[in-house]
Amino acid sequence: MARNGFSGKWTSCAGHRDSRTAPRWFRSAVLATRDSIGRSGSSTAPDSPPIPIRRMKPTVYFGTIVGSRTLWRTVDINEEARELSRVPLFSKLDLSKLKLVAFTSQRLELGDGEYLFYHDDPSDSVYLVLEGVLQVTVEHEDGAVDVVAELERNHLIGEMGVIANAPRSASIRSSGSSAVLKIEADTFMTLLTENPSMSLHVMRELTDKLNKTHRQFVQLKERMSAH
Repeated sequence: MARNGFSGKWTSCAGHRDSRTAPRWFRSAVLATRDSIGRSGSSTAPDSPPIPIRRMKPTVYFGTIVGSRTLWRTVDINEEARELSRVPLFSKLDLSKLKLVAFTSQRLELGDGEYLFYHDDPSDSVYLVLEGVLQVTVEHEDGAVDVVAELERNHLIGEMGVIANAPRSASIRSSGSSAVLKIEADTFMTLLTENPSMSLHVMRELTDKLNKTHRQFVQLKERMSAH
């Protein structure tokens, strides 16, 4: 059983399995059909080898577009949920919430210098750094670009814009190869509303970011005063 489309390919078929591993109702139907064929004079004997069937698994194919490339991945929802439970942001979520994040999120892979989003883009999602390093950049009127911060594994990106329903305050680009987990804004806000421990974690991260921004501002002011 499969469906193809722009948003990806979904499938629940996972290879051939012996019919003895199938549900009881399916085995009964198979045996009844074989007995009927045997009584009708068919050459198929009642003790024929088990009929191969396809066994269902919670496997999903996701498609996403980053830049000019279309990326595909195969995800086992249960395995993905276990991986997410090791991330500090999601460590307090119960299994059902972890599966929700796993099912609705997308893994995006970026090449060196590729932008995740730009300043003033809509804040329609948050991102969790899975691999590599991403840079927070600010572009000046003369075209010069300053790197004001670097974000590594398990760092959350874009949550301030989603919470405030405001455009992106800076641009984010990849330094080398990197990978992020994209979580839609609605899913993220639902998780915050229903999970106080996650809300507290996000508040602490936001406070830390504001403190760092304040220190950078003070340092910049001191350098300008020195000149």
